[in-house]
Amino acid sequence: MRIFSFVVLFVILATTCAMAMNPYLKENAFERTASVTIDDSDSVYDVMGTAVYVAAQEGNGYWLTAAHVVNSLETFYIDKVKVEIVDRGCDFCCDIPDEVDWALLRTPNYTPYDDTPLDYGLYLNEPLFYVNMNDRINNNKNTVTKIRVKEFYDNDVVVTTTTPQHGNSGSGVFNFEGELVGLVIGKVLGSHNTIILRVYPRMFQEW
Repeated sequence: MRIFSFVVLFVILATTCAMAMNPYLKENAFERTASVTIDDSDSVYDVMGTAVYVAAQEGNGYWLTAAHVVNSLETFYIDKVKVEIVDRGCDFCCDIPDEVDWALLRTPNYTPYDDTPLDYGLYLNEPLFYVNMNDRINNNKNTVTKIRVKEFYDNDVVVTTTTPQHGNSGSGVFNFEGELVGLVIGKVLGSHNTIILRVYPRMFQEW
C-alpha cells in the first residue's frame, strides 16, 4: 500500500512540475503576441484575431497568424502598424483546410522584438501554452492557457486539451523552452479540445 501511494504521489508531483513555468517564458510570450485589428485605434471591437512575432528581416518585422483571421480583410493592423500579407497557405476566405490555415505577415520598418526561437518537433502529452488574448483584451490581464498534446493528425495538425476562447485564433503556441511550435487555429467541434497547426519551414520561404 505504501509503495502504491508513493507511486501515485510521484506521478502527481511529476505532472505538476511538468506544467510549472518559468515566469520569463510567460513574459517572452506576452511580448511577442499582439492583436490583429481592422483599425489603428485601441478599440476592442476591432479585434479580429491574434498574431505572433517571429523575426526581423531587412528592417521589417514578420508575424504568423491563422489565415482565416486575415483572408477576408483588405486593411488591418498590428500595434497600430499597417500590415502586409507576404504569404499564406490558402487564399480561400471560407472552409480553409486546417493544414494550410496560416498566413505570414509583415510590418514594414517595425521590428519590436528579438527573433523568436522555433521548434518543429512535438511529442505526445507535451505541455504547451499560449497567450489568452481574450483575457488581455477584455480584462486587461496577461494570462496564459496551458495545454497538452493529445493527438496527432496528418499534415502537421495537432489536437490538444482545453477549448480556445474567441479571439485566440492565430495565437502562437510555445513549449516550455520558450520556442514557438504552432498556432491556435480552432477547436474540435463537439469537444473541449484545441486544434493547433505546427510551424514548419514552408511558412517562412517568402521573407
